[in-house]
Order: sequence, then C-alpha cells, then structure tokens
Amino acid sequence: CWKGGHITAAVFAVFGLILYGIGVPLSMALVVVKNRHRLDDVKFKKVFGFLYDGFRTDSTLALSWDSVILLRRLLITTVTILFATDAYVQALGASLVTTAFALAHVHVKPFTDPLHNFCEFLGLLAVLLTQMGSLLYFYASNKQKVAWWDDGVTVGTTVLLLLMNIGTVVFLACAAVWYGQIQVVGVLKEMTSCCVRSRWYGRDKAAGC
Repeated sequence: CWKGGHITAAVFAVFGLILYGIGVPLSMALVVVKNRHRLDDVKFKKVFGFLYDGFRTDSTLALSWDSVILLRRLLITTVTILFATDAYVQALGASLVTTAFALAHVHVKPFTDPLHNFCEFLGLLAVLLTQMGSLLYFYASNKQKVAWWDDGVTVGTTVLLLLMNIGTVVFLACAAVWYGQIQVVGVLKEMTSCCVRSRWYGRDKAAGC
C-alpha cells in the first residue's frame, strides 16, 4: 500500500470524493437559487421541486437547505471515517458537527411548516444527545481507575439513550401519521368540491344556461 500506482489512485479517489461530496450539494443549491423566479413554474417544479418543496422561499439559505442537510451528512461521515480507530474522538467530532447544524437550524427555521421545523430539531437533538451519551459511555467504560459508579453510569446511559431514541421515533411516527391524515382529508375535500362543481356545471349546461 501507498507505493507506486496506489498513491496515484488514492489521490484521484480523494479528489473524486471531494468533488462529488461538495459538488453535488453546491450544484443543487445553485440550480434552485439561480432559478428562484421559476419556483412556481409547473415544468420546473416537476423536475426540481424535490429540492425546495416544503422550504421557505424568502431566504436563500432556507431555499437551499436540502444542500445543507447533505453537507451535514458528508461532514459526519467524514469524521466517522477519519477517526474510525478512536471511538471517543469520533463521537466528539460528530457531536460538534451536529451542534453547529442544530444551531443553524434553530436560527434559520428553513421549513414553512412549524411542525417540520420542530420534528427536524427534535431529531437533531436526539442525535446530539446520543453522541454525547456515547462520549460518557466511552469515558466510564475505559477508565484506568475504576470507580464504584462506573457500572451504573454505563448501564444508565445505555437505558436512557435507548428510551430517548424509542420515544423520538414513536413521536415522529405519530406526527407523520397525523400530518398524513390532514393531507388526505384536504385532498378528499378538494375532490368532493370538484365533483360538486362538475355536477352543478352539468346541470346548468343541460338546462341551457
């Protein structure tokens, strides 16, 4: 390893990863921002609507928030890979990245629906607490001088993190079901309204009006 052609291949691999990892989110953001005057255009929305649907359009950063999410995932993955041999540093680096993006989310509030903003923040908070709990677990389980409370800390941390993540998943699932029901009811009402209008239009046409 790291001799001859392997060095060349490694350089190209790193360059490709950087270009893809940063280039794709940046390209997505540029497409949306440069065409913000076409956001309501039917043809444009069919092709690129998944990049900005649900986000605020009055802010450039909020409009391109999907790219920010991809960048967050890239940074966490990078930290995880670079510090794969040290779980403590790995969890510390990931928690710092999550903290920065959680604060950015609270400041920007990129979603138009307050429920979406809250659910996203709740998810980030659960991830952050899990990462910080992992730091505590690694510290307590790898101490050279064992204290009488170390076993309680490790077990308690594990139980708390498990309950917290289960509670978060259950809440998000309930919120998704509730929000989905609202959307379905809205669609059914719109369909009913269209049917009623079509029926009255048919009656008027048959009457010669």
